[in-house]
Amino acid sequence: MDEIKHKILQKRTFQKKVVGFVLSVLGRGLRVCRNDDPMVRAEINSFPPNFIFVIGIYGSRHPLILQKRKGGLHRIYESFAQVCQKLPAPSALKQHFSTNHNDPARMLEIRFKSV
Repeated sequence: MDEIKHKILQKRTFQKKVVGFVLSVLGRGLRVCRNDDPMVRAEINSFPPNFIFVIGIYGSRHPLILQKRKGGLHRIYESFAQVCQKLPAPSALKQHFSTNHNDPARMLEIRFKSV
């Protein structure tokens, strides 16, 4: 029984590392595209200041969080709950993170159902 638990734990650990790597590459790719591609730059520049992109797996505690600033897209290394408390969040998140603001035009959250 312990051997089965150990194998499952190893598989989950490997999946988390792969997902973290893929999200990191995706975040860097978005930043590079924003700098090099005029269509992507125009689209991202149309978003309001401090716009937040959240990309992750449903149920994951550590999604990729990018913030649009004057200099481009910057990765935020804080927890999702801290980001939601600092900036306006959609009403669906209010119940989970106790945010008092509701401005869905300032955040885009993409969550995948499973690995």
